Amino acid sequence: MLKQFIKEQGLSLAKLAAKTGIPYSTLNDMVNHKIAMDNCKAGYVRRLAGALEIPMETVMNLNTMETSSIEFLSKNVSAKLDVRRKAYHVTFHYQNQDVDLELGPVNKATTYYAREMARWAVEDYIAEAEWRERRALHSDAQE
Repeated sequence: MLKQFIKEQGLSLAKLAAKTGIPYSTLNDMVNHKIAMDNCKAGYVRRLAGALEIPMETVMNLNTMETSSIEFLSKNVSAKLDVRRKAYHVTFHYQNQDVDLELGPVNKATTYYAREMARWAVEDYIAEAEWRERRALHSDAQE
């Protein structure tokens, strides 16, 4: 959301880096969720807020990752990927249960693969749940 806001202001990250004095690589990592905003220097957040002419709190709120929907049509499961407590989480509803799986900390590696990690985690969860269900049915049939 922060990245989109910056674009809507007609700024590039390079221009914003020059305007704020924040190194381009750091600014890029901030807006792409490669580093959590609350791990950044307060001065960087203050400079960014000043350059964008918005309160620091708004910068922090804008930097929450947009929730991404991931559809699993074969199982009628819709999952959402988001960032909470400095970690990627995937949440979904399956077999009358709300499931929340933590995928890993926000860093360069997990940011690059977050959607794929979410898809794999949901698919693994469903496969394991189906395996347990088949095993339970098989055990009941033998009794």
